[in-house]
Formats: sequence, C-alpha cells, structure tokens
Amino acid sequence: MPVKIFIRTILFYSIIFIYTTNAQWIPTNGPGMGSVVALAVSGNDIFAGSAGGIFLTTDNGTSWTSVYRYGDLPNIRAIAVDGSNVFAATTDGIILSTDNGKNWGLANNGLNNIYVFSLKISGTNIFAGTFTNGIFLSTDNGTSWKEANDGIPDTIVGIYSFAASGSNIFAGTSLGKVYLSTNNGTNWTLPVSAGLMVTAVGPLAVSGSNL
Repeated sequence: MPVKIFIRTILFYSIIFIYTTNAQWIPTNGPGMGSVVALAVSGNDIFAGSAGGIFLTTDNGTSWTSVYRYGDLPNIRAIAVDGSNVFAATTDGIILSTDNGKNWGLANNGLNNIYVFSLKISGTNIFAGTFTNGIFLSTDNGTSWKEANDGIPDTIVGIYSFAASGSNIFAGTSLGKVYLSTNNGTNWTLPVSAGLMVTAVGPLAVSGSNL
C-alpha cells in the first residue's frame, strides 16, 4: 500500500474511533412527566425527580416506575438517599420515605420556609437549602430541623446546591457565592468564590481536589 494511502487510511479510522468512543450517550425509556431536575443513586436504584413526581428505575433506565405523586404535584427540586431513607426537596417542603420509596410523608418539623431547593447528606447530617431562608440541618434523619446559617451574613439568601468533600461542606447561593463549612454546618466561612463571575451558583460537584 502506498505510504499516502496508508496514512489516509489510518487517519480515517482514527477519526471513526474518536467519534465512536466519544458518542456514548443514549436516551433511556423515560421517566417523562416534565423536566427531570434531580437524580440520586442508591446501589442499583436510581431515583429521578420531575414536575410529575418521583420515579424509580432498577434496570439502568430501561423501565421506570412512579413512586410518588403528591396532590397537585409540587416540583421536585432535589433528592438524597441514605440507605432505605429517601429525602426529596419540593416546593411544599421535604418529603421522606423510610422504605426506599414505597411510602412517603412530610418531614417539615422546624422548617420556617417550605420551598426547599437543595439537599445533601454528609454522615449523620442532612442539609437542606431553602429558597430564601438559607440552610437548615437535621441530625435525626429528618425528624426535626434547625437553622444553620451562622457565618452567612446575607439575611435573605437561597441555597441552590451543596457538595461535600471529606469534612468540608460547600453551599452555592442565589447571590453567586460559595460558602464553606469545615465543622458539619456549625458555622460557615466567608465566601470562597473569588473568580466566580456568576449571579447564582447552580449544581456543585467534587472530583478529587477539584470543585
């Protein structure tokens, strides 16, 4: 084979290889019922939250089952799972299932703002971010909540997201700042958001030492 043809052949198959190795996203069979805004994984179970409620798949998205439809279907904003306990943040507060989604009940005791936007489980602590009243903390599996805003000077702030890295908890806010707690939410430091040119911080994720 002439050298030029050989090189062209290698380049052609290299392009095909790059294309096929990067095109790895495929749609699942649902769950439907409006935009999916929350996902949580527990073992082989994947929970998805949308305007239509909460859905569960146990086969990597091949099929979905509706596990929660609540009255007029308040928007599900976030889901967090700890063992068989499934917490969901909604526009009507926090709902909790203690049997992996089979039965649900409200878990709003102590919340003074029931528009809950975000959730994070870190050890035995559960953090809830509200739309305008900052952070709430539960240390008893959602039985009760208390404010945990020490160190956050903004009197009206929405907590849009959380991320955890070891003992560090990060909170993204509606004012474009990221706060840090190194003591399980007892207090929060000044914003660690130098360089962020945003008006609001959406989802946060940790990968190694990167946030």
